[in-house]
Amino acid sequence: MKNKKRLLIILIAAVLVIAIALILVFQHFGRKAVKVYPVADLLMMDYYGDDSAMEGTVRSEGIQKVFVSDTQKVNEIYVQKGQHVEVGDALLSYDTTLTEIELERASLAVKKLELELNNAKAELSKINALVPSSEVLIEPDNSWIHYDPVTTPYLIKGTGTETDPMYFIVNSTSLLRPSFFEEYMPEGVQSLYVVLLEREHDAVNGAITDSFGLIISSDEEGFSFKPFTATIPDDIEKYDQPEEPYYEHKGSDYSAAEISAMRVETETKIRDLSRQIQISSLEYEKKTKEASDNVVRASRAGTVKETRDPEAAYKNGEAVVEISDGGGYFVDIQISELDLEKIHLNDPVSVMSYMDGTAVEGVISKISDVPAQYSGIGGYGNVNVSYYPATISISEDANLKEGDFVSVTREASSSDTSTFYIETMFVRQEKGESFVYAAGEDGKLEKRTVVTGKNMYGSYTQIKEGLSDTDLIAFPYGKNIKSGSKTEEAPVSELYNY
Repeated sequence: MKNKKRLLIILIAAVLVIAIALILVFQHFGRKAVKVYPVADLLMMDYYGDDSAMEGTVRSEGIQKVFVSDTQKVNEIYVQKGQHVEVGDALLSYDTTLTEIELERASLAVKKLELELNNAKAELSKINALVPSSEVLIEPDNSWIHYDPVTTPYLIKGTGTETDPMYFIVNSTSLLRPSFFEEYMPEGVQSLYVVLLEREHDAVNGAITDSFGLIISSDEEGFSFKPFTATIPDDIEKYDQPEEPYYEHKGSDYSAAEISAMRVETETKIRDLSRQIQISSLEYEKKTKEASDNVVRASRAGTVKETRDPEAAYKNGEAVVEISDGGGYFVDIQISELDLEKIHLNDPVSVMSYMDGTAVEGVISKISDVPAQYSGIGGYGNVNVSYYPATISISEDANLKEGDFVSVTREASSSDTSTFYIETMFVRQEKGESFVYAAGEDGKLEKRTVVTGKNMYGSYTQIKEGLSDTDLIAFPYGKNIKSGSKTEEAPVSELYNY
């Protein structure tokens, strides 16, 4: 009889060990997969301040060109091709059809744009003051709770009857030897009711994480066992419950991505308005000058290079009179220190006039070694970088007008378009290196080092190497964020809850 009993106990012990092990295995494999999101849906290729487009005003040296507008009618040209002129000599006279009302309209157009610009700048100040919405994890102070682990298996209480089962604390390492149950099941006892409990920290005051009821029976044919649904009394179930961590909302109602988008949109508006003001102001100055004097005089000494029929010159966008003393056109620009490594002396550039769309070619003829105060339109350049003065040289044969407001663009290289930006919250730092958590080829989460570049207002970080737009990345915080975790692709809408 005792041999049968020992055999049964060994069998029971094996079943219990397997059951407990399975519980832990299921807990491990039942861990939620980490959601990963397509980089292609998160990236931003560039922003308005990240291209190689610069702006400036045309000036001339050693040349003077006289153009006429659609409101001017040339009365007389006083010079001939090849003639030498001195400063102040009359070149041509004209009549104008401009009226005071047209001048007033031009002045009001500038004032209206200036008002819109001030409003846009005020809006930008509000946007810059916004703090991104975030859910801050609050860790309550649970230091008052103390857990004293017991040596398992540990009997809490009970006599082993149906109404008073034995309650044991066990874990995956508990060794339930046959002799252990023999102690509680002496001769003459026909049924033993046992409830096995897993408790946090293996402590009596730890929360119950799992339970298993088992009836061990003895009759004339031998021993048998079967599970039963155990009822856990309040005094056994009672435990010291720590206050759970919770999230507290901080900041505005906008995410970092939304604030960044609003900032870029408003700064682009400021840039456009500033450009329109520059253009409208130049137009107003030209009209004012046109209305105040009907004689154009030489502003420099030189030789008359060309005279043209006024009507034909206007139609072809050419000057009526050209004076040259061996000079050309120049545009003064500023280059961000972030672009210095990509821009070099004698690099070709494209120049386009905002006034009439004239497009010409030029070269970078000078780059200063000393930075200067940023003077870009709108006055809102990246205050975190330095700007270096540079000069663009353009042939005197170009149909540009002195004072024209122009854009200067260099041809982008392939390396300029191989990078992109992602939200800074996806990039973590450790020991001076930047990294992200991305899904590997095996579908498991991996910690991947990336090479970063520029930072856009603290919201977006440029990724140069280590990540592509075909990758999947995870939000790099949370208890399951570790190399080797399972991953599950999810749409970006789940991340931003829209």
